[in-house]
Amino acid sequence: MKFSKRNLILSVVGVLLILAIIAWRFMSNPASTETDSSQRPGSSLSDYNIVYLLADGADVAGSPLASSNLVEKLDAQVVYTWKEVLARDNDAPIEALIVHASAQALVDRAWLANAYHRGVVITGFSLNGPQVAELVNDPCIARDRFAAEPYPGSFYVIASFLLGGDDSADVALVEDAYRRSCGQQPPAEGPSGYVRRSSHRSTYDLNNDNDFNGFVKVLMTHLR
Repeated sequence: MKFSKRNLILSVVGVLLILAIIAWRFMSNPASTETDSSQRPGSSLSDYNIVYLLADGADVAGSPLASSNLVEKLDAQVVYTWKEVLARDNDAPIEALIVHASAQALVDRAWLANAYHRGVVITGFSLNGPQVAELVNDPCIARDRFAAEPYPGSFYVIASFLLGGDDSADVALVEDAYRRSCGQQPPAEGPSGYVRRSSHRSTYDLNNDNDFNGFVKVLMTHLR
């Protein structure tokens, strides 16, 4: 009888030990109960409203800048006039606008600057830093001659900016300080409320598929 009780005790202990191991594994690996990251909003560029503006006749088949490449890899909407840009934005707010160098003269700069300052990511294809800075009315993009040197071929410049807060006076104060020092110095007087400011810029070659794949990753970073 003594032996049977001992076996019973050992069996109970064994069961409890197994249950404890199962519980530990479940808690240490909760991913099995979470939604896969690839299914979450904003997990791919197709989740964003991206518009590509270029001049009629400027499209070059086989180029990384070709409209077919942007449709395939970014699910971008290709347009050839500024009127079409406004129509796409009216259908659903544009989250990223790509401007080909050929379409520089088509841009409504006041609209673009406003869109940039409300958080729309702006990309220039073969437009250098100073040109993009002028388009979005942000001289800080060209600070320290960013992307000002000639590239041997095609390239991109991405600029994103976001400024917001509960108090408009605080927002204006932070924006004024940003424009005066390009974010290197705080405002003369600290804001009384919470203000969020985020500004980023990126540039690189865009001459082959590897370059374009790198561009896709950088654009996703800006959008997120």
